[in-house]
Amino acid sequence: MVGSPFEAGTTMGPVHTRGVADAMARHVADALARGGRTAFGGAPLPDRPTYLFWRPTVVVGLDADAAALGEETFGPLAPVLRVAGDTEAILAAANRGRHGLSSAVFGRDLDRTLAVAGRLRAGQVTVNDTSDYWELHLPFGGAPGTDSGHGRLGGRYIAEAVTEIQSISVDLTPPWR
Repeated sequence: MVGSPFEAGTTMGPVHTRGVADAMARHVADALARGGRTAFGGAPLPDRPTYLFWRPTVVVGLDADAAALGEETFGPLAPVLRVAGDTEAILAAANRGRHGLSSAVFGRDLDRTLAVAGRLRAGQVTVNDTSDYWELHLPFGGAPGTDSGHGRLGGRYIAEAVTEIQSISVDLTPPWR
């Protein structure tokens, strides 16, 4: 249920900002204009206090140029693109955009799923779970050569971000001895 995170039964709260809500609206409108359709969701919930409460949305029947496939929405939007096989999925959809922060791959055949995961241009790839999975001890950041490929969080990168490195050299045999 979409609602206040302070209410019992809520499984998803509002999207983060008005910009995310606007991206949701723009990406859904673009998909529909290109012949896609919403399989679930598709609009903010009218009975909620603001435009930020979006039902999780699945958009199907997209073409490869859909905005939702090439731009980061940062909202509960799952664009679905029909592809002929793994290579087309990787090249025509997943690796086509400018972003490479995180991806998720789902599949029953683990060897095939891991082969696809290894070819994705993303700093983090999650298999059979959502792409919001993160553990603090794991580095998190985008893939090199993408708009998301600058810097890392997590793991040793946290220590580096909050540490000032200083080198001190000591000669134990000074010339005045």
